[in-house]
Amino acid sequence: MNTRCSIIVATGASLFSIAGTAWAQDSAPARMVILDRNLQRISGSLERLAPKTIQYTDASGRSRSIDRARVLALYSERGHSASLPSALASAEGGGGLPGILRLTDGQVVPGFLVTPDNPGETISWRSRRIGQFSIPLERASSVLLADIPTDTTKPQRDAAILSNHDRVEGFVEAIGKQLVIEVDKQKNPIPIERVAWIGLANPAEPGSLPLVFLSDGSVLSTSELSSVVPAGKPTPQSTTATAQWALASESGTGVIDLDAIDAILFDPRAIVPLADIPVESTTGLQGRRWTPTPEISASDTVPIGLASISISGPAQVDWKLPSGSVKFGAEFALPPDAVAWGNALISVLASDASGAFSEVARADLSAERPAAEIVADVTGAQTLRIEVRGKAYSDVQARVTLRQPMMMRRP
Repeated sequence: MNTRCSIIVATGASLFSIAGTAWAQDSAPARMVILDRNLQRISGSLERLAPKTIQYTDASGRSRSIDRARVLALYSERGHSASLPSALASAEGGGGLPGILRLTDGQVVPGFLVTPDNPGETISWRSRRIGQFSIPLERASSVLLADIPTDTTKPQRDAAILSNHDRVEGFVEAIGKQLVIEVDKQKNPIPIERVAWIGLANPAEPGSLPLVFLSDGSVLSTSELSSVVPAGKPTPQSTTATAQWALASESGTGVIDLDAIDAILFDPRAIVPLADIPVESTTGLQGRRWTPTPEISASDTVPIGLASISISGPAQVDWKLPSGSVKFGAEFALPPDAVAWGNALISVLASDASGAFSEVARADLSAERPAAEIVADVTGAQTLRIEVRGKAYSDVQARVTLRQPMMMRRP
């Protein structure tokens, strides 16, 4: 069947609305994980977002609800990423360059870079979902304008990669018809058509508003988000949602249903992916002379940025914790190719202000139990330490993967 569904987007007195029709199959809603404030994961299918509760179908098929105040996030297991094709699909034509804008608060907006002659210290952007808006340069994290096989990790200072793969580092002064970047006190204007990527060294600053991850690659802050069940359409599949996007500045229209939501991060300041925290040290155990640095998976295609971390033991790995950390959570698992014969003893330790470590959790993995969920209290801890040891043939078998490892902290 075809159902008309929309998200209404409002900022101040303006209302953003584009009429459209979304096509859906008469099938069960996508499975999602509800992450509560104890870092417990609840599997279910999203039914409805009420103002104070989340309604879902649990694994047994029962309809249940949970207070939204108890929920940190909900997310599906499908990958989430923005691409240039999604940018073309998420913006109107009429000038500008297709690209992906990322902000320091975690928002991602596929759309078009608007290129005025004198942009000043702002970036002008247009997206079909939220219309045209401008943001200060200090709120931008990066602008991708072309798919390039070049390292685009967070720079220590402003940087740009050109279409010929040259890299320029300095201080970005303007982004419009030209990229103006100061290098060694010399202003360098570069035609924007020659630029593939711009990275700004602005620090990440998670916001207090919920982040909504959508299937077109967008990640948008919203001050309001709740479902609406149209008259005569009481089933979960027929629900729509209303939202007030923080970036919306013009009236316009968006079309979406609950199936288009990949994830919602209700409290962005409370969750820190462990993969985002630099490893302080890696040390071999049990006489191991050399230990590889833990491997981190790509973070842009996993739920809410929770990249996996693989540790090759016997090893001891330390992370300095962000201030306010209260809980650590992850699933520890043997690699798929080692489930039949691998084994590992895992200890999670936390240090106090004096530097003394104490064990806060442990797990024993083997073919009989290849994975284990761990949630540990790390309140007041300065350092998180994970030790991986093998029980037999330890130099070969002690390998583990931390799935969706995260820290929870008080705002």
